[in-house]
Amino acid sequence: YGYHRDLHYFPTRRSSDLMLTGWRIDFKCASDLDVLGLDEPTAGLDPKGIHDLLGFINDLKKSSGMTVIFSTHDVSLVPEIADYIYVMNKGRIVAQGTIAEVFIQTELLKSVRLDVPLYPKLIQSLREKGIPVSMAFTFEEAEKAFLEAFKGGS
Repeated sequence: YGYHRDLHYFPTRRSSDLMLTGWRIDFKCASDLDVLGLDEPTAGLDPKGIHDLLGFINDLKKSSGMTVIFSTHDVSLVPEIADYIYVMNKGRIVAQGTIAEVFIQTELLKSVRLDVPLYPKLIQSLREKGIPVSMAFTFEEAEKAFLEAFKGGS
């Protein structure tokens, strides 16, 4: 477990600083990296902290082209941050692919004690009840799919 020489440990003191589980990563030093690995970085963060962290990581990826390895058990975060997913169980990769390719494998996810994110689970339930809704994984996608499915239905 090493860390890049330009990353510095700061105890969490001010909520205005972006803290990643005790590590303060400022944009300048983080953007110099080719790969940034984050292990459960949202653990212990409140919803605003999670939102801010995901925004920071997405901005960093877009502006620098950096690869971000984001380890989490919170599958609801995955569509907000990932381009490609590896699902691991007991140190082995059991599934990989795009968000859509992985999250349609509901039985596999259950077998490794993961859940399907909320939006696809809700949409699948609606489909089973005969309501045609396009599959969505993020809030923005779900909002668009629900508006399209229910337009004129009020």
